[in-house]
Amino acid sequence: MTDDQEYRAVEGDVVHDGYIVAIREIEDVVLDPENRVEVVEVVERCPTGALRYEWKSGGRQEKAAVPSVIRVSENGPLYIRGDVSIESGVDDESLRENRVALCRCGRSKDKPFCDNSHVSAEFVDGGRIAGEPAVRDEQAPHALSLKPIPNGPVLVRGRYVLEEADGTRIEGEGGALCRCGHSASKPFCDGAHKQVGFSTEPGSDEADPQVGGGR
Repeated sequence: MTDDQEYRAVEGDVVHDGYIVAIREIEDVVLDPENRVEVVEVVERCPTGALRYEWKSGGRQEKAAVPSVIRVSENGPLYIRGDVSIESGVDDESLRENRVALCRCGRSKDKPFCDNSHVSAEFVDGGRIAGEPAVRDEQAPHALSLKPIPNGPVLVRGRYVLEEADGTRIEGEGGALCRCGHSASKPFCDGAHKQVGFSTEPGSDEADPQVGGGR
């Protein structure tokens, strides 16, 4: 890529099969200025955040979704769009993302992120909302702060829209998201991780996730 081209970076490390085509499409059109908008639209459709772009000229950058959306996928991860910060657990460091996929089957080797292990684990969940989100605080920020708890759920701070796999939406604020795969109140934690001995330590992906859940 030469210095006079518009793109600084387009990168991807995608585990979801539907986006292998997206990577190829970007490779085909990235050098053609006529297709800039098309490239941006392809990248922003990637729900995991694995595809991203930057403008070398400092022009249009991807904007975080407002309000933030947490989508409960059928038999898969939680897809989150918005101004999202994720505590890394190392000092006060945090990751900042606009799109991210969180594991909820309990089997990912890249916790708290999804690595597609739900497929081999045959994780089954209808993508419905069984638990109830916290009462929405009108003063809470739209930006989301995620804090993965060792051997436990992901704590959420901030306001969001929770979306079922069929598109049904409800508003919420705060809460704890299940990531062991055993909660009867998916996508929220009900403490089941304690009973099943869920662990977030490396190599702790052998516990079978619960099949089913949701209403």
